[in-house]
Parts: sequence; structure tokens; C-alpha cells
Amino acid sequence: MAVYTKLNQNKIEEILSNYNLGKLDSFIGIKEGIENTNYFLSVEKKKFILTIYEKRVKSEDLPFFSNLMSSLNKSNFKCPAPIINKQNKTISDFEGKKLM
Repeated sequence: MAVYTKLNQNKIEEILSNYNLGKLDSFIGIKEGIENTNYFLSVEKKKFILTIYEKRVKSEDLPFFSNLMSSLNKSNFKCPAPIINKQNKTISDFEGKKLM
């Protein structure tokens, strides 16, 4: 089981309120994985993955990975693309944890 941070609909909607993505259709925890918590989100019929970084991940490493994924996407390399929040950042804080 890799859903370490349990979120309900209200918490997911609170997180989404920091983005300009639209209204949550549905969500489900992704049980595969070993290090972070991931949720599959459907927002206005578009698919997203919410990753919550758990204790094993160093916060200071996240900008490198966010920038790498953004750069790869701009170069047409297929990989996850970080979403910009309302503060114009790819990394958000929620209840003491970092997420993208």
C-alpha cells in the first residue's frame, strides 16, 4: 500500500482550489509505489496525478525534479508535466507536506 497520506474529497478540493484546473469529478488513491502518495484525479474530464512527497524525499531536491520534468516536456519528451499553481509555482505546500 502506497497511499500514506489519506485524503477525502474535501481535502482534494482544498488542494485543487490552489490551481486553475476546474471542478473535481473523481479521485482514487494509487496503491502501487513505495515512496510517495499518489492519487489519480479526474478534473473536468481531464486526467491528473497528484503526488504528495513523504518524509523520505528531501524538499530541497524537488525544484530540480520539477525543473527537469518541465524542461523535458518543453523538448517534447513524454513525461509528467508539473502544473503551475495560483502562486506561479509547481510545488505546493499542504498540511506540512510538499506536493505536485
